[in-house]
Amino acid sequence: MVVCPVALCLYYSHLFKDDINWSWFHTLLLCRAFREVWQRNRHCQIATLLFVLLRLSNSLSDLNHSTSLWLCSVFVHFLIRGLSRLHFCMKLQFDFIVLKKQRRKETLFITILNTVFLPVIVTVAMVTAGFNIPLLPLFTLPVFYISFPRPEKFWSDVLPFSTCSDSGFYQRLLPDYLESLSTHEFRNLTFGSFLLSRTETLLIFSHVLESGFGYATVDVKGLELQETSCHTEEVNTIRDIFQSTFEERATSCINSYSTHMLQPSSSSLIQTYSDAKNVLTGVLDMPECLQKVSDNFRKCLTYFLCLKYPTCNGSLEYTAGIVGKPETAFNFTGFINRESTVEDTDGATSNEQSDDLFDNFSNSSEDSWYDKVIKFKHQEIKPDSEKPTHSPRTETAKSRYSPKTPTDTVNARQSFRDSNSGNTVPASWLKVPFSRTEVQKEEKNFSKSLLSRICSKFGYQANEETICGLVSSLVLALDQSDSGVRNSASQVVKSFIGNVYFGKSTSWIEENKGLKELIVKSYRFAVKLSIDETIFGDNETDDTFLDSISELEHDWYIGLETDPEWLSSMVASKNFLFTLGLNEEGLYTSRTLSLLKLPLFTGTVNPECVTSIWSALSFELLYLTNDDEERYSIQAHPNIMRNILTQTAAPPLGYPIFSSGVKNISILSIAS
Repeated sequence: MVVCPVALCLYYSHLFKDDINWSWFHTLLLCRAFREVWQRNRHCQIATLLFVLLRLSNSLSDLNHSTSLWLCSVFVHFLIRGLSRLHFCMKLQFDFIVLKKQRRKETLFITILNTVFLPVIVTVAMVTAGFNIPLLPLFTLPVFYISFPRPEKFWSDVLPFSTCSDSGFYQRLLPDYLESLSTHEFRNLTFGSFLLSRTETLLIFSHVLESGFGYATVDVKGLELQETSCHTEEVNTIRDIFQSTFEERATSCINSYSTHMLQPSSSSLIQTYSDAKNVLTGVLDMPECLQKVSDNFRKCLTYFLCLKYPTCNGSLEYTAGIVGKPETAFNFTGFINRESTVEDTDGATSNEQSDDLFDNFSNSSEDSWYDKVIKFKHQEIKPDSEKPTHSPRTETAKSRYSPKTPTDTVNARQSFRDSNSGNTVPASWLKVPFSRTEVQKEEKNFSKSLLSRICSKFGYQANEETICGLVSSLVLALDQSDSGVRNSASQVVKSFIGNVYFGKSTSWIEENKGLKELIVKSYRFAVKLSIDETIFGDNETDDTFLDSISELEHDWYIGLETDPEWLSSMVASKNFLFTLGLNEEGLYTSRTLSLLKLPLFTGTVNPECVTSIWSALSFELLYLTNDDEERYSIQAHPNIMRNILTQTAAPPLGYPIFSSGVKNISILSIAS
């Protein structure tokens, strides 16, 4: 890599000293020759070899050395681009005849026409190669025209962007991916080249914007994870190509993918997320699991409350009698009216129901009035249409939790504690909207041994009566809501999402923003612990429970894919991410992301195929305004990857979910 450019420079220096009659033209040719030594080293070697052969045959005796070398270089570039264009034209025409899905009623006519006008097609390919103009296959059919010139080096408008939470996969992968490409790919690529890489679930498309000796400038794009039927067909072909090249032992000397637009070039290991989607129907709806959720919810509340307020003191103030007074009914009625106009998960409002409710308010008792409020606010879970349906995949059960150091646990506890400025519970939290009798009845289920173990293990000085009463009040708030923790799996999912109406506790929860955050976080951890206990076995002791929840706090993010923390956790390389949901078939599902070392396969894509498809896309959408989502030019074509390459075009024509923008890489520094 280092010796060859230096050797060529020495050879050129010795060669050009014999030239006579120097002029400004020869000076420019000399500068160009030395520049190509460092920027297009491989092409320069081929051009130099051709120059030497022609010089030995005395074919260039009438020209000086600088002009001869320039003509050889131009011819090599022209020949490489021309052969690449002819390869694409022949492959498109051949598949148009052979592949059943690519045939149309015009197939015979177009084939006869291309056979008759074959010299014209070759001429068009060579003219576009000579002027470096993209070839235009009309509607991606084998009907070829000359496209309008496109600049190849002006890329100042390449800007980074991301469109959804799945872009976190690519943001996390980008630094390692660029390092991997630097050591395997860029040494032999010139500007205008294209790379396609694949991991377990990701497709990464890279455009080399500029390259030279020791550096490269690229734009990396990430494609969508929610695969359509067309996308899946092409991805399966890409997977087969890489597997046959890097993973399977060759059984034949004939490469069945030798004419494919993608040619494999390298394989490496890279740290990225493995995506496991599991079906929890039959687990989450088990009575034992639902009971574990209720029990673990109390434990998680106790843990996180002590974690946030190590010196929890104060006395509870029971305000249930105040809420039931007639003089406060007006304010609460106004609150309900306000809530009833908020759009629920089904996208409808409840103004008419609220009118009927308050028409009968004067004839209702206090308890029945609350019952009507809860019934009125009850919501059904709507399946998440954005999540694709996947076949069940089981999580590995060799170890539920990975080992961690005591320092990691201390850091996790400290970061959660730092989110609050004080060490004691705010006084407003202690004004619970329940009677003393209700709280004392719930306190019978409180684990005092766990609280004692937390205080002794972490050195906390929490008041047992305060913690016990507050935890019991928070459990009552969720139990008496419209999605109580003990009722059904659908209500568990609803509470996990955080879409909960707390009934008569709503004003208490809304006035203290940290309460709902504490409830939702504790509930999500309780659900995860309960699922693990149902599958792998219970936490038999308080120490086992503390180890489990401490590990979850440090290494896991448990929440929703739409939360900003989900994306930030991926970028920060959180070891595991977990979420819960309901798919379109009504099955309870979970999604677990695990940070692992996975194989990364990379190949080069025929650049003329890419630019031709982009030209056809631009012509069809911008000039012919054919934006039909089922148009022929976007359908799957496994050999030229038409659907995938359409996605990689710059928005708004294409629709990648992530773009890195311009990234500069120093190849020499990484290689050293």
